[in-house]
Amino acid sequence: MISLVYELIYVWVVAAGIFSAVILGAEFTAGDVFTLIAILLISGAFTAFKRSGWTVRLIISGVFLTAFMIVFLIMRSYAGKGDASGTDALWTVLIAACVSFAAGELLAAVRVLRVISFAAAVVYLVVLSVFGYETGKLLVSSVLLLGLFCAAEEIQIRWDKAGNKDPRTHFVYIFPFVFLTVLFVTLIPSPEDPYDWQFVRRIYDHVAERFEKIELYFIKGDGFDPSDTMIGFSGRGEVYGNVRQVDTEVMYLTDVPSMLREIRLTGKTFDTFDGRKWTDTDTSELPDEMLDTIAFIASAEEYTDVPVDIARRTTFTVNSQESRSGYVFAPLKSEIGYQNLYSGNMAFFGGDIIWKDESEDFRPYSISFYRMNRGNDIFEDYLRSAGIPSREAFEKAAKELSVNGMNPYFYDDYLEHAENIKAFYTGRPEISEKLRTYMDGLYENASDDHEKMNILCNFLRLYTYTENPGELPDRVDEPGEFLDYLLFESGRGYCTHFATAFVLLARAEGLPARYVQGYAVDTNGERELPVYSSMAHAWPEVYFDGVGWIPYEPTPGFFLKSYWRTEAESEGMYGMAVSSYPGSWQPEEDADLPDVELPAIEEEERKIPVRGIVISVLSGLLFFILCYLAGRAIEAVRFKKKNVNERYEILCRQVLDLLRLLGMGIRQGETLCEFKERAVREAVSYEKAPHEEASAEAASAEAVSEFEGFIDILSDYLYSDAPDPEEGEKTAVRYREHLLKRLKKENRPGYILTVLGIRKYRSYLS
Repeated sequence: MISLVYELIYVWVVAAGIFSAVILGAEFTAGDVFTLIAILLISGAFTAFKRSGWTVRLIISGVFLTAFMIVFLIMRSYAGKGDASGTDALWTVLIAACVSFAAGELLAAVRVLRVISFAAAVVYLVVLSVFGYETGKLLVSSVLLLGLFCAAEEIQIRWDKAGNKDPRTHFVYIFPFVFLTVLFVTLIPSPEDPYDWQFVRRIYDHVAERFEKIELYFIKGDGFDPSDTMIGFSGRGEVYGNVRQVDTEVMYLTDVPSMLREIRLTGKTFDTFDGRKWTDTDTSELPDEMLDTIAFIASAEEYTDVPVDIARRTTFTVNSQESRSGYVFAPLKSEIGYQNLYSGNMAFFGGDIIWKDESEDFRPYSISFYRMNRGNDIFEDYLRSAGIPSREAFEKAAKELSVNGMNPYFYDDYLEHAENIKAFYTGRPEISEKLRTYMDGLYENASDDHEKMNILCNFLRLYTYTENPGELPDRVDEPGEFLDYLLFESGRGYCTHFATAFVLLARAEGLPARYVQGYAVDTNGERELPVYSSMAHAWPEVYFDGVGWIPYEPTPGFFLKSYWRTEAESEGMYGMAVSSYPGSWQPEEDADLPDVELPAIEEEERKIPVRGIVISVLSGLLFFILCYLAGRAIEAVRFKKKNVNERYEILCRQVLDLLRLLGMGIRQGETLCEFKERAVREAVSYEKAPHEEASAEAASAEAVSEFEGFIDILSDYLYSDAPDPEEGEKTAVRYREHLLKRLKKENRPGYILTVLGIRKYRSYLS
């Protein structure tokens, strides 16, 4: 028992440490508590399984398999209705329990490993603290417990004691006091900022800065930031179940006009979605970005005599040294190939702009773009009315944008570009009849495609934004299934989910649309500001003839902050004196959009699979019964195959142990003769009724006779020259059955444990 408790202590401490290291400072939820309890119970069952006999192991196996089948069936029923996280959590708990059991057993067995593990845990805590991660009290308490246990064991080992010198026994006895002390410390509220080691932070920052410079000098950019589930530009299109923010500076912007409230830096675009992931199949090497910009300017100039009401030219500088990305980050409608951002250093590929020369990846570049007057009525009218610009207007705009008066971009290339866009970005996804009916009702009063997109944008913004929406169910492997799951079942997600839904639904209306990944930078009027990895964002863009790509913002909580008054509006409000400064005011949110109603999120009733649970329980019970019967049959066969002396000795051990359970066991140092005399003298009753005290009057002469006969034959077997084990075997069998009947009356739990073979017989014979 001491050994079992000793091993359980280390297994459970490791389990608590592993669990707290995984959640890493997050607040405990009810689900986390149940998860931790499940890990502790399962790892404890593994430990008990290791220390027990085969009968107990069979019981533990049967109970474990039954519980596993019940939980698995319940989780499987949930997964079939769109929630696959339960089965994943089940496997996670099992893996965590196995790792905890293995690691705990190693710590309990290897003394030096305990010290090494404690030192490594302390280093881990220091690293987390330096990097600013929250650790959580459970993790710190687990490390503290491990340290105290190491210290306590070392003291016990080195302490020269009299009596019981087993250090494990002493360790188990002092464990409750150590545990209660740590528990008390854990429950005491702690201040928000208990430490402020500025000198350590300054040393770290200095070393990190030096290391980053060396890294940037020797390591080339590989085209994407290898982030996984952290928010940041990755250049990949997976729909992750959960994301988390880590603020790492990736770029720095300078010379930003104060009127520019937001900058959207496009990095990577995608055209194909398979239900779980975006990919890019567009291999066109046309200068898409520049052709799009020229056509936009030409179209605006043909539409109005005041093109500054449609778009304004803006310039700022980007230092992307920290991003180590092979993509050129630039806003829509940029002048790519002019000014400081010379086209000789870049290449156009599938709608993206990449660096041709890796040595150019980290140098600052100045970029000019035409920010659109989104939200203003004149721009909305322009989207509805604009068309493909004429050849003359396109060539004029291209020439005006060129530095040396030469035009490297041609109208025929633009027409090819427009056809290529429609070929790659217009494919209609197959959506369910339910969603089609709902969207038709949503668009019922829309007058054109542009108004449909506004309605769609406002519709998606009514859902819930969360960075932890959970994994997509396994059954989602088509775009239509993704839409049904998000809009009718889940109702929650982050930018990737909403941008994806917008693109798919825009294509369902026959409009070219693409999924864009980049950075959404809120400038707050700052002239110089850093861009952090947490500013990474995804949004949709829709292609309109002549206007080109237009961004939308369907993600709840995000806005397009590009709006200013037209010259006519400024003159009407302030007069001619300020008409030349119309771009100083911008709203904080999008312009009003048509009201739409969010559909009810339908959740199918989750019924507990009672039939499966009953079958699981019966299966577990049947498993135990069959294993028990098989074990007893094997035991009986093995017993019969033993010689008569071996059988007799086994029976004698069983009888002596039953006598001990009944309060008449042989005492330490007592001979069989002394034992016999004392038992008869005390007149212990072998036939007393339940709850009746033993007395000499109630003693059965037959029972005393059987007892004396058993002891006499055993003495002859041990000490005479001609023992008769066959007669002794018959006597022992008969007397054992007599004792079992008495045990059944007086000690029912002991009787059950003995009959089932759970309680082991102690050996009294040498």
